[in-house]
This record gives sequence, structure tokens and C-alpha cells, in this order.
Amino acid sequence: MSDTGELGGRAISVLGFCVMIGIAWLASSDRSRIPWRTVGWGVGLQLALGVLLLETPFGALFFRAMNGVVAQLTRYTDVGVDFVFGALVETGFSFVVNVLPIIVVMGSLFAVLYHLGLLQRVVDAMAALLSRTMRTSGAESLAAVANLFVGMTESALIVRPYLDRMTRSELFALMTLGMSTIAKVMVPETETPETAAGGHAHVERTSVNVIDAAAQGAVAGLRLAAYVGAMLLAFVALIALVNDVLAAAGGWVGLPGLTLQKLLGLVLAPIAWLLGVPWQDAATVGALLGVKTVLNEFLAYQELSELMAEGALAPRSVLIASYALCGFANFGSLAILLGGLGGLAPGRRSDVARFGLRSILSGTLASFMTACVAGLLG
Repeated sequence: MSDTGELGGRAISVLGFCVMIGIAWLASSDRSRIPWRTVGWGVGLQLALGVLLLETPFGALFFRAMNGVVAQLTRYTDVGVDFVFGALVETGFSFVVNVLPIIVVMGSLFAVLYHLGLLQRVVDAMAALLSRTMRTSGAESLAAVANLFVGMTESALIVRPYLDRMTRSELFALMTLGMSTIAKVMVPETETPETAAGGHAHVERTSVNVIDAAAQGAVAGLRLAAYVGAMLLAFVALIALVNDVLAAAGGWVGLPGLTLQKLLGLVLAPIAWLLGVPWQDAATVGALLGVKTVLNEFLAYQELSELMAEGALAPRSVLIASYALCGFANFGSLAILLGGLGGLAPGRRSDVARFGLRSILSGTLASFMTACVAGLLG
């Protein structure tokens, strides 16, 4: 790409970044209560992290080190999985065998940490640290940090004792954190969180000792894993049903092979251009975004890798698509949230369902904003 074309692409990425914030503002439940200081700090930190990760080697080294810690915890889980499931582990990847047990182990570990009082101190420390900048509560701040290293359900387990008492804005932030993070624009805080700065987290201890805490946490994690598995199974099956109906209807009107993700791809092509993708690649990247939204990011990345091998996309398009696809904002993740948060806090199930589609939009916009930053700096 020429210098002029590169400069134009970066300008489009800046425009796209502003458009994403504008869409979030339009979708806000209370525009007059949007905490613009929080938004400003969030945008500033995102740009700073972008520079750190894309322009220096230190950020990548730090995150690789932290990821190594989480990977080690996963290997400990594998030891338990191998003992319980035996030969099933050798049959290839299975969601039941390879993913759900992590939820059980994390549930047990975090229950022990709560029994010892360690995580409560972390919640209070996060509230004090971030209140002067982001003005977010301790519980949602802890979940935000945890989401850097663990999945959406495991991060919910970290703040499980607070779920029933979270404000609507905190709950939406927790949901959006699992997909990405611009929740305070779309659902601004209108209440006082229990773990707001200056307040301390009070969690009643229900376990008598560490062993009892580990056992209770494992049972809670197992219950959560069952909810997640059931919801994900149902949602994936229903999406397959919808795609078959669309394919049949498309055949009648001369559009064979029509699917929900293809429809979204057509809609998202202009969005891909706004991220900074060259126009000749916008439709292709838009289709990838459709696959990611309807199915999951793994399939989208698989298709992206095939396109890269064929040389079908410009390097800039590959860079931006890599970041735009990096998120969990899809219907499968919504199923996980409905099952996971609904299982951990049954009294908040209706709120979780009400925020479902909005959290997908919020998470998608956040991933797109990250892609815009990559387009600006890349």
C-alpha cells in the first residue's frame, strides 16, 4: 500500500472508531447518565495498550507470562480430567471433556480463595485503584482483569458471591466483559454498587474449612458447567435449524446456500470498510464477521487462515480482521452467559436474558474498536 493509501486507511480507522462509540451512544439505555470520564479513560487506556502491544516487545512478554500461569492451571485440570475420563481424552477435542471441567476446577479454587478471604481483599483493592480513573466498582473491575486470563464463566465465578446484589449496570458490564468491554456507554450506572470505592465487600462465609470450601465450589462449578453445556447445545442446534430454513427459502428466490452468517456478512461489509479494511476485501471480511457472530470465532479464524494461505486478502485486511474477530460476541456465548450467570444467580436470570442481544452488540463494538486501533497503529 502506498503512503497516501496507508494514511487514508488510518484515517478511515479513526472514523470507524468514532462511529463505534456513536453506535454505542445511540443504543444507550440512558444517554444523559453516560460517564464520559470512564469512556475517556477507557479509550486512552485502549490506545496506550495498543501502542504497548504493537510498538514495543514488553507488553507482549508480560501477557505471555500471565498466560503461562493460566495455562499451568489448565494443565492441572487436565490431570483431573485424565483421571476421571481416561481414554475419552485421547479421542480429540470435546467441549464436555476439554472445556467444562475447567469451570469445575476454577469454581473449587475460587471458593477456597474466598474462604481464606483473599479475593475479598482483591475486590476492595481493585475498587480503590480504579475508582480514580474508570470509576467502576471493585467486583466489575476484578471481573475485567480476570477476563484477560480466563473465560467469561470463570470470571463470573470469581465474583459469584456478588452476583445477586449487583446493579443492572454492573451485571451488564459483567456480561459485556465476557465478550469485550464498552458496557458503561450502553448501560450507564444509575445505582450505587456494593463494591464501589470507599465501600468494602462483605461476603458471608458458608464453608467451615478449606476442604468444605473446595467441595462446595466444585459442586457450584459442576452446576454451572451443566447449565453452560445445555444452553450451548440448544443454541447451536437452533441456529442450524434457522440456517436450513433460510437455505430452503433462498433456493425459492434464487439465493441457494443462504445462511444467517451470510446475511450478516452483507450487512457488515460496510462496517469492515470502516474498520480500515480496503474496499476490495470488505465483503470477504464482512462474511468472516458474520461467521464469528452467528457461529463462533474459531470457525471464523479457520476461514481467515485459509484465505491467508490463498493470498486472498491484503496484509492490512488480515491484521484488522485478526483483531475484529478476537472476541466472544456471538449467539453461542450468549447461551453460555444465560446458562452460566443464570445458574450462578437464578434471581438475575431475567436481567441476563433482557441484556442478551445488547451484550452481543456491545462486545462486537468493543472488538471493532480494537480493530480500529490496530488499523490506526498497524
